[in-house]
Amino acid sequence: MAENVAQAQPQPQPKSGGKLWIIIAIFVFLLLIGGGVVFFMLGSNAEHTGGDGKEHVERKPAVYYELERFVVNISKNKRQKFLQVNMQVLTRDEHEIDVIKLHIPKIRNNIIFLLSGQKAEVIATNEGKEDLRQRCLKEIQTILEKESGKPIVEDLFFTSFIMQ
Repeated sequence: MAENVAQAQPQPQPKSGGKLWIIIAIFVFLLLIGGGVVFFMLGSNAEHTGGDGKEHVERKPAVYYELERFVVNISKNKRQKFLQVNMQVLTRDEHEIDVIKLHIPKIRNNIIFLLSGQKAEVIATNEGKEDLRQRCLKEIQTILEKESGKPIVEDLFFTSFIMQ
């Protein structure tokens, strides 16, 4: 009869819920590890690529070189006016200033012709000044690329712009 009682009582079933929690914990742990690896890889890649996926090259500090003042005659309604412009060019290598200095005669010649061909009405506007600035930059870059094999100058700035 004792055997019958033992058979009548239900046998305790092993808890499968405990195993389920272990499996979930392992899955979450692996997911966190995998996510951390992906985050590290993307973060590391963003530092080298600038965050936009392109290769990032460390930029050197700006080096400015002031070109001697330009004074030219320009026309306004068939009258002569004076245009006085101070400008500086930006490069990223101190040694490239020597290359710029070497070619100053050609740069000044071409910029004088470029400036003296302007109409006062056009360069009186901000759009006209910006267009002229871009054209001066392009002219200098063209000269330097032709003479040295690279444009050298990254940007150009008017530091004074006077019409009389």
